[in-house]
Amino acid sequence: MSGKGTSGKPPANAVAVAYLRVSSQGQALEHRHGFERQEAACRAWAKEHRRAVSAVYRDAHTGTEADRPEWERLILDIGQSVNQGRGGEEVGSTKAGTDAPIRPATAVVVIESLDRLARDVIIQSVLIKRCIDAGVLLFAANTGENVCEAFLSDPTRKALLQIQGVFNQLEKERLVIKLRKAREAKRQKAGQCEGRKRYGEHQAHAERESAVVDLIKRLRRKPIGGERLSLAAIAAELNTRAELDPALRPRRAAKWHPTQVKRILARA
Repeated sequence: MSGKGTSGKPPANAVAVAYLRVSSQGQALEHRHGFERQEAACRAWAKEHRRAVSAVYRDAHTGTEADRPEWERLILDIGQSVNQGRGGEEVGSTKAGTDAPIRPATAVVVIESLDRLARDVIIQSVLIKRCIDAGVLLFAANTGENVCEAFLSDPTRKALLQIQGVFNQLEKERLVIKLRKAREAKRQKAGQCEGRKRYGEHQAHAERESAVVDLIKRLRRKPIGGERLSLAAIAAELNTRAELDPALRPRRAAKWHPTQVKRILARA
């Protein structure tokens, strides 16, 4: 699929936005498969076509599901911009309006490659159809392909597009099988193959996390003649203490939440 020719050129007045996707929060931090590389590819495409990327949307979400928060927001934002006759500027989650008018079918979404849209060919087709229905053009930076046009106008190119999705899906399924075999081999060798350690069970943080678990249990005990603290009240107390003592912060989240407290108490 060549990026040359009319199909690879966005309309002159098109507003470009970038959509980036990784499968997990962990991948979002990786240089090789993370947002940084994808954004660079999308901006390079935009620069080649003499336009700026006016917004960037980032999803840390599996490629086998169509329900992605930032993708939904992207489609909604573009629809609102078209209806209002205005473009938008976004950095992170902050928007600032501009006076750049846009018309239907002049919004361009740029992705690094089709597998960043989705690995599952069915999900891929669903999302492409959503772009078409919303009057949005979708371009893959690595090929220059106008994906929506290919999907609609040329049966051969549509088939090639779907075949590419099939192989993306195949690659994912092979990776899943490979990881499953690796876990099974480790289990056979070591007698177990554990996943992510639960709070209070990580050996490297055992002393600190055990102290936090003990504190949660103490806070939960019902005092004589008093009322037992709610899970929300315990989480609030932990967050207040964590401001003075960073050792009391949760391992990954920014703050304690009642659901975290509930899980820890259920295991205690």
